[in-house]
Amino acid sequence: MVEFTFDDGGLKDLQKKLEALPEEQSVTFDKLFPDAFMVAHTDFATIQAFVDAMEAEANKPDAFWDIPETAKDSFVQRQTTFADWEEMKGQAGEEWMARELGLEE
Repeated sequence: MVEFTFDDGGLKDLQKKLEALPEEQSVTFDKLFPDAFMVAHTDFATIQAFVDAMEAEANKPDAFWDIPETAKDSFVQRQTTFADWEEMKGQAGEEWMARELGLEE
């Protein structure tokens, strides 16, 4: 008979890390969208370059939050690997959480 042993130490460490995270947390764009994320998924090297280009295209300098969602979605479709702004934010959030939990470098 083959015996299987499972070490759940890693899961316990992960659970502790999850419990230590606040329920809500503000994350800056540069932490949510690090350069590596931008290079891998967009036509831009930084989130600042991405935002600047989107604002310029929408003719809304320094007014990212005033750009309509449909315009953001259109820009994201053309300049990234994502279908829309929500998908881009969602993927960035997943990757940020993985970094926070030490699941990826």
